[in-house]
Amino acid sequence: MALGVFKNHRFVNYSVESKDACYKLAKNRWYKDGVHNQIAEGNHRLVKTAFSAYKYIRPKFNQLYLNEFSFLKNINVLELDSLESKRLRENFKNSSDEL
Repeated sequence: MALGVFKNHRFVNYSVESKDACYKLAKNRWYKDGVHNQIAEGNHRLVKTAFSAYKYIRPKFNQLYLNEFSFLKNINVLELDSLESKRLRENFKNSSDEL
């Protein structure tokens, strides 16, 4: 893979050595210029928690499980569930008015 493909990609060097002889690794090796891995670790925790609801996950269906997780997360983030419930309430109100 060419390095120029991801021009906005930034990374953290976790094996950077300390300038101080008392320490082997640098204290700031976990972050650099606002880049860190906490978001990735947080998302991984969410996926693990969501997958714990299943007793068994077949490897050939991994992509389907991830698609379902992404869909449900997007519904929560975009608040589509509240929009859908509002539409259902309006439809219910209209149907009850006709009776």
